[in-house]
Amino acid sequence: MNRRFLLFALIMLASFNDGFSQDSLDSKAPLELSSLRELPVLDGDRFKPLDSLARESVQAVTGRERFGSHDPVVVFLDWAFESEFACDFPFVKLPDARTAKELGFNVNEGHGTHRSWTELSHHQQFRGIVREALKTASEDRSVVEREALRLHGRWSLFAAIAGISHKNETSSLGYLPFIASAEEMREGVPYRWLSPAEASFDERATRALAALDKLRLGFRNEDALAFKTAADELVTAAAAIGYPASFPGAAKMKQEVFYHRVQPFFHASLLYALTAFLALLAFFLPRARLFAFLPLILGLGLHTWGLFERSSLSDRALIGNLYESLVFVAACAALIGLVFELQKKCRWFLLGGSLLAACSLAAALSFPEAMNPKITALRPVLVNNFWIHVHVPTIMASYAALGLAWVMAHAFLIRYLFHPENDSKSRELARLTYSVMPLGLILLLAGMVLGGVWADASWGRFWGWDPKETWSFITWIVFLVIVHGRWSGWLGDFGTSMGTMIGGWALMWTYYGVNFFQSGLHSYAGAGGPASPPPWLWIFSAIEISLCAFAVMRWRQQSSAISSLTQEAPDVAGGDAAAEGAQP
Repeated sequence: MNRRFLLFALIMLASFNDGFSQDSLDSKAPLELSSLRELPVLDGDRFKPLDSLARESVQAVTGRERFGSHDPVVVFLDWAFESEFACDFPFVKLPDARTAKELGFNVNEGHGTHRSWTELSHHQQFRGIVREALKTASEDRSVVEREALRLHGRWSLFAAIAGISHKNETSSLGYLPFIASAEEMREGVPYRWLSPAEASFDERATRALAALDKLRLGFRNEDALAFKTAADELVTAAAAIGYPASFPGAAKMKQEVFYHRVQPFFHASLLYALTAFLALLAFFLPRARLFAFLPLILGLGLHTWGLFERSSLSDRALIGNLYESLVFVAACAALIGLVFELQKKCRWFLLGGSLLAACSLAAALSFPEAMNPKITALRPVLVNNFWIHVHVPTIMASYAALGLAWVMAHAFLIRYLFHPENDSKSRELARLTYSVMPLGLILLLAGMVLGGVWADASWGRFWGWDPKETWSFITWIVFLVIVHGRWSGWLGDFGTSMGTMIGGWALMWTYYGVNFFQSGLHSYAGAGGPASPPPWLWIFSAIEISLCAFAVMRWRQQSSAISSLTQEAPDVAGGDAAAEGAQP
């Protein structure tokens, strides 16, 4: 089928979908990408394979790592080699529906959530808002202006990859920094590799640029053999130019490609979800408990490998941004759940730990704008700092332990709605909820102290009432009150669970709210995140409040029934004994 006709037809159909059905890419013959994936590039201040650059670029522009079912490398090459077609297709992701409407886009009449580079280029209202935002100081920009600049960033990145100039002229792969600079890296001097457009007059790059041109022709002509031959020539020619001493080597490029290919955190989340299902099934079929351990251990092993592999690839601390911290919390939740399950043999920790781990990984993988999975460099204050290896894992482990208690409190309240009587199962669940809290409390206190030591070494003060520090302390106080109240006896099973719900909300604000909605020294994770509370947070809040409200109503109803029974009991024979036996 004629390719131009097919693409034209798809563009006409774009108004009936969300932009993720570009079947023109499906028409391509299968391409051998293995050698091309490992082509080294220098993006910013990090050496990485082309595979990583393509994944990160496609995710930044479209909002997802994969454009439908299409390989990110193929999408990247499509933008670069066939930009005259790609610029008219809706690849660029819009903000949420409300903000998009304020920018002048209608996403409610079949137009989808993406727009083409061409449409954005001619959208006067959007471009006007961008111009005004650029004239405004960053701290004074409105939510709409900030979202307009983010959209403009996606538009600009697509243009850079497609090689589109201000005059709408295109050049083949204008954005691909794979030509090693002739100069070595020097401290304090910006260092970058050249793109094909920049290296067009560099004699060292002649062979590589010729191979790149063959690659373009093979891609456009759908000639798989010519494409593979050109890809091999390109990788060989790029290596022949020579790499600086700081280049980590081809083995590192292979390692990173393999890491992305395995997708350890995604597959671990599936194993945790399977564990949660089997643990829930075990309440009806006790033998299912034994089968639940296998996916949990496999998931934890794969998860741990992914954490250390990512640390090895980044050559830095295991936890450097919100994405990595949430992935670490998930691993701690699975591990703590496994340890407590082996100790208590109750199935609740198996269910709670795996469920919390699966949900944490799902959240980390589902919101790339807020939790960017891109491997990046750390702030200078964090690089080669001993305390980040001690303070942050300790804090994250405390979040996992207290989060597990929060999950258990949910289980207690849900059960309480149907079984308000103080039976043995409810008492056991309340006891289990309480049992994990001291661990989280101790870890959180240790994390705050270690954080103070780190702050003193980095900023010259132990404590400064930064929002993160303040809310960590508030969370610690809330859970300390719960533990003390339970230990002293003035908090019963219901009170412990309700208190844990309050503590869970304090914990969530400490981890999520402070990073995105309060400014401070710990707001590093807010970059690129939501400027206002997202819809899912309001929905989750409504569900939480409803659960607590119904549970309180049930508790008051049960208390009234017991009180009435106590008052009526003395009027009948043996009333005192009956009333005593009716106490919860």
